[in-house]
Amino acid sequence: MALLLAISLLCAAPLPDAGAQVRVPAPWSVGVPGEPVVIPLIFEGRANPRDALIARLADGRPLTADVYRLSVGTIAGDEESRMRLSPLDAWIGPLQTYEAVHNDRVATPAPPGVWVALIRTPPDASGAIVLNFTERHEVRWAEGGLDAEFLPTARLDEPGVFVRGAIERLERDPEELWRAMLLRRRLGEEMPQQPDAEDPRPERLRVAFGARRSVPEAIANQSVGAWMWGLNRIALIDPSLASELIVELTRVATIGGERVPAWESRSDRLDDLLDMLTDPRPSESRRRALVRDWIDRSPRAATFVERDAADGEAVIVATNLSSRAVLVALERFGTAPEPMGTVPPGSSVRVPVGRGGERPDERVRVRIGSDLIERDLIVRSVRASAPGLVLGATRSDWSMVHWLTGEERGGGPLAAALLYPGDGGRWRVFIESADPEASVRLWLGAEAWVEVRPSGTTTSEGVGARVEAFSADPSGWACTLGLDDLAGEVSVAIEALSPKGERAAWPRRMLPWQRTPARLGVDLTDWHGVRTEP
Repeated sequence: MALLLAISLLCAAPLPDAGAQVRVPAPWSVGVPGEPVVIPLIFEGRANPRDALIARLADGRPLTADVYRLSVGTIAGDEESRMRLSPLDAWIGPLQTYEAVHNDRVATPAPPGVWVALIRTPPDASGAIVLNFTERHEVRWAEGGLDAEFLPTARLDEPGVFVRGAIERLERDPEELWRAMLLRRRLGEEMPQQPDAEDPRPERLRVAFGARRSVPEAIANQSVGAWMWGLNRIALIDPSLASELIVELTRVATIGGERVPAWESRSDRLDDLLDMLTDPRPSESRRRALVRDWIDRSPRAATFVERDAADGEAVIVATNLSSRAVLVALERFGTAPEPMGTVPPGSSVRVPVGRGGERPDERVRVRIGSDLIERDLIVRSVRASAPGLVLGATRSDWSMVHWLTGEERGGGPLAAALLYPGDGGRWRVFIESADPEASVRLWLGAEAWVEVRPSGTTTSEGVGARVEAFSADPSGWACTLGLDDLAGEVSVAIEALSPKGERAAWPRRMLPWQRTPARLGVDLTDWHGVRTEP
């Protein structure tokens, strides 16, 4: 919502040298009358965040305002270890945490974060909020329809463990609690309740957001109020359109055998949507058209290369993200489209790509309904030639955001290798890790592997390997391995794993719940242009 957008702008906002002014970078906020409103602040020039903040409604009524330093962090981990990145963390991102310190307790210099005002409002609040008599900030006051009870929703069946885990995660995130409420609504469930005589809030809210009237809880109430109010407004205009929009905001898909979240999260598009839903200016017909256009511009399909050619065909996984069944077809240069069948909404199909021409690499197109997506892949085994075959560099696991957009994703332990023949007919592999704490596993064939740890020790299964050289420094480590009984055609892959659970692989990045990496077929019988016996 606008608060998150403003917080991101604050992190890069310049501060003028002269003057003393309190400024609000967000163009507008949504407030719930009678509930606290959290507004981001910039203190320019000589303005001091430790001074008292004067807040009034536009009609002159005074408001109680407190200034806090808000820090946003993350917690990653699963139930076994809070320090390790779980598959759910890798897919939807780690849980965001909020810590707010009152301005009279903030250290000097202030810790990383942004300044926010927590402003308490009366039940009949209306109009703008004015700060220090000069800064006027637009507030869109949510009036009625602040829950999901009456929203029209399509039933969500068989959510699976990843979606269940995501719901529990969202219920602890102030900016994403609204989505958890929509998912519960689609499942026919209610938010878990556990009343307490001194604190009547749901138990999950008490655990997630701490003391009553805290900044995190105020952000949660403000975010929930904004989304529920906006969605109820469109539901009154067009219930069918509202139901379609809610499905889009809580989209789930089956990918790699798992039922997983597939919704847009913390994006500019979501900020635009909330603006459309809460802006008081558009007419009903205009608001309906804006929402219709937003849905139509949502991703309708997604693909990724599951594997290149290795002991079989290359495979592309195509996912239908639309609300109706669509046809899927494979298109290759110079050939007629090859139909792959009909794919239901939220489902995926594996598209096999057989060997093409003489070149090992090929660009193909997958048509999913009206979407046409191009993918590059290896359709034949590649030949190892002098000075050696480069394996890598590794790429981190797919995340939901990058899978939806098809964008490259950085991060993860970076590793690469060079495969080349040594003395005595044995093959050698030089492995280099740019993460000094990461372990690197070289996969050879379907089950064989050898793993090199940062200490220089190894573990292997199904392959004979010995360390011939090892070196390490603060920037990473390097190792040369001698490999026994490696000949003919072999399928290879590299997998790097950090102590925190971050993972990266080559030749293809992995889904977070995937157990082993895809392989690439390598022909070891051709070296320096002379074919050798396997």
